Amino acid sequence: MIQVNATFILDAAQTVISTHFGWFFIIATWGNPADFSIVPWSASMIPILCGIVTAIVQMFYAWRIWVLAPNNFLKATAVLIVLLAFTQGTAAIVAGGLVLHTPMQEELAQVHPEVTLWLSTSFTVDVIITASMTFILTRAKQKSAWSPTETMLTALIHRVVQTGAASAICAAIDLAMFVGYPATNNHFAPAYILGKVYTNSLMLTLNLRRPTAATSKNHSRAESGVASFRMDESRVRVTRALDVEASPAVGWNQKCTSEYVPNNDGFGV
Repeated sequence: MIQVNATFILDAAQTVISTHFGWFFIIATWGNPADFSIVPWSASMIPILCGIVTAIVQMFYAWRIWVLAPNNFLKATAVLIVLLAFTQGTAAIVAGGLVLHTPMQEELAQVHPEVTLWLSTSFTVDVIITASMTFILTRAKQKSAWSPTETMLTALIHRVVQTGAASAICAAIDLAMFVGYPATNNHFAPAYILGKVYTNSLMLTLNLRRPTAATSKNHSRAESGVASFRMDESRVRVTRALDVEASPAVGWNQKCTSEYVPNNDGFGV
């Protein structure tokens, strides 16, 4: 609950900061191309908030991997994810502080190491989380004997891959644009939405825990299947019991067998 509230507050702050950032370039500097070389103060807050949100979300996944880990290797992976998440968050905060003191676009090369560490580490953590969660869920699916459970796990695997790929691709694009075109504003586009991608990823993961109509329907089908299986099993047991008890008298056995009709409760009349 604390993570959800903190993520919501940070997401709202990102919305306000991003709005100011867009207002500066679209409205405030309209008609003044020279002002595009200026980096507003809100630009420094984007990596700071994004780094904090990313660390919260990645640590949440690390906790989930720790709980679901079937072996010590994955538990060690969860610890590694926490350390890397803390590293990328710290690098993002440092990068944001340096951007605040370098208001000119051409001076952003000074924060190149910090931004590179932030985005590359974030990308690496996303790949590790996606691979670990996919392995855990796939292993659980292979051990499941019920079709509704397999369907649910398949849906979870798809969501993990989709959300992990979205955040990893966004971080990779931001890193590539910053490294390849440091003298332009192109890298601001993916950085603008990176924090939102992580926030939506967390909310989607939490919402998947709520039962849906399809899940309830599958659960009802599973219960009806279990009831049918038990009814059939009870009929078999009753039929066999009659055959064994009637074995001493052959004539009565034939009459009993011919008149035996199982009813809906699994017993003969």
